[in-house]
Amino acid sequence: MSSKQLILVIGLVILAVGGMGFYTKNVIEDKMKFYPDKLFESAFDEPMNRATDFDGKREEGSSYEAYLHFKYPHEAKPLHESEWKTTWVGEARDWFERRYPQHPGLQEINRLKFRKRTLNETATVTNEWLIYNPRTDDHFYRTWGTMR
Repeated sequence: MSSKQLILVIGLVILAVGGMGFYTKNVIEDKMKFYPDKLFESAFDEPMNRATDFDGKREEGSSYEAYLHFKYPHEAKPLHESEWKTTWVGEARDWFERRYPQHPGLQEINRLKFRKRTLNETATVTNEWLIYNPRTDDHFYRTWGTMR
């Protein structure tokens, strides 16, 4: 192999490694970023611009877990509403209380409306919780999942 060919091969390798680094840094990192507004849009059949006091976070760990808190002028309608089941709010309220201590929207447990949804798919199990306080219009939404 001539020296020109060797320089060309080394240049191509450096360019390929640089391209992979750029791709990893920008494209994959952006896909891993958490966007609370995108979570809202993927969970609710409502316009996001009506939500106020909007807050969202993603928990770090081995499985996916994110949650939102917001106020909405009425009970926000989740997507796939027929799949949501009403159940007792105790566990979900306690979970949110640890993230939002003494939040007025989580008080008066007997007034809270709670629904949950579990989606069993071939590769993942996704769970969702939704607490709504009709007195304060506070909504607390959580989604988490695991790979099978």
